[in-house]
Amino acid sequence: MQEQGQPSHCLALHEYWKKKVQVEYGSDIFGFGEDMYRQDTAAFKKVRQNWNEEFKRAVLKADVSIYIRRTGLKMKSYTDEIK
Repeated sequence: MQEQGQPSHCLALHEYWKKKVQVEYGSDIFGFGEDMYRQDTAAFKKVRQNWNEEFKRAVLKADVSIYIRRTGLKMKSYTDEIK
């Protein structure tokens, strides 16, 4: 489901990386385990031995905010082509 203000290509990219990292690699390259350890040490200790397997089954949710500034400075403006 697309959220307001979130382009569909961002959702597709999220799904691609989720599948690639969780299913294919099965490795926590982003450090979710470390974050879980900091937030809830007792819960992490229960899954520490099998963390890679638990990570493969985990439900990941990403909340990303971006700010794009100074757009168009690296490329010629399309308005130059119209002239």
